[in-house]
Amino acid sequence: MILRRWPGLPGRVRRALTCSAILASVILTVYPLPSHADPTLMGRTVTLHVLTYDDPDSPLFVGHSHRAKVTEDTEFGLDAEGAQNDLDVVPILVDVSGARIEIRYSAAEPGELAEATFNGYVLSFDTDCLLFHNAWVDRAFSNLPMTNDRVWFEVGTLFLNVSGFHHDRESRFAIDLDLGACRSA
Repeated sequence: MILRRWPGLPGRVRRALTCSAILASVILTVYPLPSHADPTLMGRTVTLHVLTYDDPDSPLFVGHSHRAKVTEDTEFGLDAEGAQNDLDVVPILVDVSGARIEIRYSAAEPGELAEATFNGYVLSFDTDCLLFHNAWVDRAFSNLPMTNDRVWFEVGTLFLNVSGFHHDRESRFAIDLDLGACRSA
């Protein structure tokens, strides 16, 4: 034991240090220090709303804000919210997981999504630092013509532009995310 190398230490000090070391070892075995975990959206609070505009200062449609905690379940099931400027929400299911967002139109009647500079979904996560480092479309999963240039982010907010897409009950797309280690605000 290292403490025995210091012969000048009184016996009671060596015993106290030895007891402290043993106690610390037991505590760390029972209650280990948290390890560095991969960044995740799980457990975070997210707010979703639909937004349509040609001019961001004068939106054509601003949907209701829907708030949920990210869990293993589907976070949102949006339905029509009431027309604004002859526009309304197309029913969708939104599933947020650790580092991915999937959007499905399985509850929607086939149709066209309105064309505008931006017509899509805004997902805001409670944080005050740059949560997203990168975001890209999972082309293997997606069957809508969603492209990476239709996805962008600011701090903890993700924008998904689906302007002009034709959709049916089989339509879907997924966004994979590279996340930063931000704490919730």
